[in-house]
Amino acid sequence: MLITQTISHGQDPLQLILIKVLRPVDVHSRKNLIEERTTDAARTAAGENSNFLYVLTYGERHTMNNAIPALADFFTQGHRDCDETWVEVENAIEANDASVIQSNWGLFNRMLRHHLKIEEEVMFPKLEAETGMTAGPTMVMRMEHDQMRGLLDQMAISQANGDFQDMLNLGDTLLMLIQQHNQKEEGMLYPLAQQALHSYWPQLKDQIDATQNVEV
Repeated sequence: MLITQTISHGQDPLQLILIKVLRPVDVHSRKNLIEERTTDAARTAAGENSNFLYVLTYGERHTMNNAIPALADFFTQGHRDCDETWVEVENAIEANDASVIQSNWGLFNRMLRHHLKIEEEVMFPKLEAETGMTAGPTMVMRMEHDQMRGLLDQMAISQANGDFQDMLNLGDTLLMLIQQHNQKEEGMLYPLAQQALHSYWPQLKDQIDATQNVEV
């Protein structure tokens, strides 16, 4: 069942929404889910709760005719790709290779900004339209996206100035924010979106593919 109203009593609106959607998952189980990063880990943390497992495996049991990846898998892979690319930036900084730093940083910056863009411009609006939730999880995610872009802007200045240590320091802050952010998305928001948008996902994926060559 989808929620169509926002509930707030000083708690994270994303947690409240998923408690309602995935009942009877209890608060203790939900806390465990927040602390897990991967879908598999979240599934394990959910134990035998069939309601939660249904959401996680919806795309697996309702395979798209054109075999595109399920929504949750697609966006989760975007997280992994960004993580791996940042490691390449760190490796280049450790090797003190300015040209490789510039190349790898440019790729990471574009990849992360593009990932945020397709969430905000393709997935979030459709999820809000289908659920009626405009002041809940997507609002929180957008605020955190803005924080990420602010850090990326600062890192770009450091890179341009050749201050690679400052890049790493800012990168550490960014990674902490990303880790917490990704836990919420992978453990809660993506399963919700996968359930709510399963019939629209092929069309949404086409929209995303159309933006792949657009500079972000």
